[in-house]
Amino acid sequence: GSSNTGTLTNGPRWISGYRAGGLRFDGSDDYVALPAKAGFGSTQDHSFAAWVNPSSLAGTYTWLVDYGGTPGSAGSSLIIYSATDVPAFFYAGGSSFVLGTRALPLNQWSHIIASYSSTTKKVTFYVNGVLDTETATLSSWSASPSTAHYLGQWFNGNYRFAGSLDDVRV
Repeated sequence: GSSNTGTLTNGPRWISGYRAGGLRFDGSDDYVALPAKAGFGSTQDHSFAAWVNPSSLAGTYTWLVDYGGTPGSAGSSLIIYSATDVPAFFYAGGSSFVLGTRALPLNQWSHIIASYSSTTKKVTFYVNGVLDTETATLSSWSASPSTAHYLGQWFNGNYRFAGSLDDVRV
């Protein structure tokens, strides 16, 4: 929506989803390339929200939304930290992650939100409409230049997501 039509690459499949029609990713090569736009820096309030239904969580990280999250550079992303299956917010200011506390179940829909406040410099996580945690103050980072963004993988093609996404909002 909002003139942000993505390009489905390598076969993510349309499914009924949680709300109105989601996408299923195979975890090996499926992703959605989103139009190039500037990412977010620490001076901009922003949030990521999505209905997520992971079918497996392999490796250390699983990228859901990459919005210019290049390490040591700029931008931010919504991921799942697979070691503990919790939602996480990647921010490039410290090439760091901040973690939620509530593990996401496999093969079940969960609604997750990570909301960053430029005033407090904190990220607040919500899982299924319930406050999960608020992080400590983050260091600053710059907005990424106009670059492609992705659903289901990181910018370099790593950390692919296996499962379904629906109603993703940035």
